[in-house]
Amino acid sequence: MATPSAEPEQAPAATPAPAPSSPRRPELPLWTGNGLPDGKWERHGNALHDYFDDRPTWRLKPDQAAQQPPVHPQPAAAPTRAEAPSDAGLWAGVDEVREAWQEHVPADPSTAEDAWQAILRELRTLDQALQAAGGSPAGPARPAAAAEPAHPTDPEKAAGAVNTALDTVDQHAAAGLRDSPEWQQLQTIRGAARNLWDTLKGRAGEYWHSFREDVRFETFWKTVSIRACEKIAEIAISAADRIHRSTAGDLPTADALLALSNTSLAYSTTARESVAPAL
Repeated sequence: MATPSAEPEQAPAATPAPAPSSPRRPELPLWTGNGLPDGKWERHGNALHDYFDDRPTWRLKPDQAAQQPPVHPQPAAAPTRAEAPSDAGLWAGVDEVREAWQEHVPADPSTAEDAWQAILRELRTLDQALQAAGGSPAGPARPAAAAEPAHPTDPEKAAGAVNTALDTVDQHAAAGLRDSPEWQQLQTIRGAARNLWDTLKGRAGEYWHSFREDVRFETFWKTVSIRACEKIAEIAISAADRIHRSTAGDLPTADALLALSNTSLAYSTTARESVAPAL
């Protein structure tokens, strides 16, 4: 009697390969303040001392300790509020930025104008992107967003919160959102701001750190950052509204967009209210 043949073993089901993750986008280079405390102080070594009783009150970060020149307070000077954006928009402080550029970044006369024109082209691109982007006005939400205790109260942490929210939106964005005009506007603004920053940094070369710390550039980049975040907040609200109106709304993505709007508005409020020391 023939022995029945054993059934062939079934191969284990293949595990589906994980979907490739999209590369992380570069951070939005927002103004984060100059990292120095408010009020009157005097530097001794790597620490800042209270001007009135000489107590050490602030220890500089390693990069600040290496780059900051000695600071001597002037009795008549008071902490100065970094200028809020004016009606002239991104172009309000361009002349002052160019003066700072000429002081900090020595260049061959034959190439200096080319470098500055390259910077202006990137600035013009960003300005056009901000003006062309639509979105729902998000201004009325600013006081509520700023009052939430979970939001940072200093520019560096607020900027970090914006970039974290942008990363979250990138991770949640489905095909429907990526095809929307709001997504295209958001990426255009992010890319234009990053390109402007990279062009300034690249053209400044070894003089970048001293130029970046100039109060004229800081005021200008603060304006750029506030304008960009206010527009990002509007776009994010508009994109969330689009998702909520959809019959197959992606609620996690809508929530991520609302969080982006809140953190962007919180950054704008924090940056506007931030006071830098008079140097």
